[in-house]
Amino acid sequence: MSAATLHILEEASTLPVLELDALIAHLAELRARKATMHQPPPREIELIQQINQCVPLPLREHWQELILLQQNRILTMAEATELAALVDSVEEREAERAGLLAELARLRGVTVLQLVETLGLRPRDREMV
Repeated sequence: MSAATLHILEEASTLPVLELDALIAHLAELRARKATMHQPPPREIELIQQINQCVPLPLREHWQELILLQQNRILTMAEATELAALVDSVEEREAERAGLLAELARLRGVTVLQLVETLGLRPRDREMV
C-alpha cells in the first residue's frame, strides 16, 4: 500500500463506528463509479464477443480431415463440395468479422489497424479460421 493509503487507514481507525460506516459507504460508491467508468458500453462488449468467436472444434477437425484428403488426392466429389461449402462459410464469417471490427473501430473513434493492435489480434491461421 502507498503511504497515502496507510495514512488514510490510520486516520480512519480513529473514527467512531457511525462515521466509519459512512466512510465505507462513500468508498464503496466511489469504487462502483470507477469500475463502471472502465467498462465498455454494452454494444462494444457484444461486438468484442462476436469478433472473438471461433469456429467450433468439431468443425475445425472435420475441415482438417478434408484438407488431408485433398492433399493426398483422395477427396471424393461429395467431400470436395463439402470442403468448398466450408471455405465459403469461413470466408463469409471472416467478412462479417471485418465488418464488426470496422463498427467497433468507428464506435471508439480509431482506425481498424489501431483497434486490431489495441485488442492484440493477430492474423488467423488460413488453414482454418
